[in-house]
Amino acid sequence: MNSQSIESIAAQLASCRRHRTLSDIDLGEIASDAEAVEIQSEALEAYGHELEGLCVVGSSESVRHTLGLTKVVFSPIPDDGFVHEGRPVNLPTGVIGAQCQLAFNFIRQFPDKNENATREAVSTAIITVRPAIGIFTRRSRRAFRGDRPATADFAYHFLTILGKSAEVEVLEEFGSGVGTVFVNGARLHSFSFPSDSEHPLDILCDLATRLRESQRQINAGDIVVVGAGPTILQVLPSQEMTADLGTLGSVSCVFA
Repeated sequence: MNSQSIESIAAQLASCRRHRTLSDIDLGEIASDAEAVEIQSEALEAYGHELEGLCVVGSSESVRHTLGLTKVVFSPIPDDGFVHEGRPVNLPTGVIGAQCQLAFNFIRQFPDKNENATREAVSTAIITVRPAIGIFTRRSRRAFRGDRPATADFAYHFLTILGKSAEVEVLEEFGSGVGTVFVNGARLHSFSFPSDSEHPLDILCDLATRLRESQRQINAGDIVVVGAGPTILQVLPSQEMTADLGTLGSVSCVFA
């Protein structure tokens, strides 16, 4: 794909994100992972907002199946990609659904120079963790499947609703947590978190390793969100979704 095509796709993605619309964007001709990352980077630059964190998508098999992924993908999150709970959220055209998330606040760069990306090390870089609800959407009218279209399209991230922060020490209790999702006050489903293969600290370490390969890192002040619930749920206007993550707290959002 030539540079003009990359710039054109990036501009269309940025415009759709800005106006919350869909367009006939062709994401099926992306020839490499590097092209997908380049489109994502140029789209974020064209969008014109400061970056405040990262979203990691596809850490569970169910989510990968829903989105047509073969591996975890990620994207930086612009400063308007986070809101605090307490106000209605207008669902965008092309919405895929919502997922329970964990949002980690980093107090320092991770990894530091010559620092290994381990659970113990990443725990020292996190100051707080909070429950969150992530909303995912596509910007193309055509539902392309695959890691490259997802990467180019901001990893399908639209918005993360943040709950109240808990101290990072509660991470020690991971391994026996039970999460529950309620819609309009009725329990929709419950799930155990995390599984051994999807521990959020391991997901953060994998992210840090992949960023380091391209001379990047998680920066001080970044909010990094990862999936807590095992699946993406369909959501509709007028519904209220609550994610209760036990000792980590809960977060609610009304969709409009």
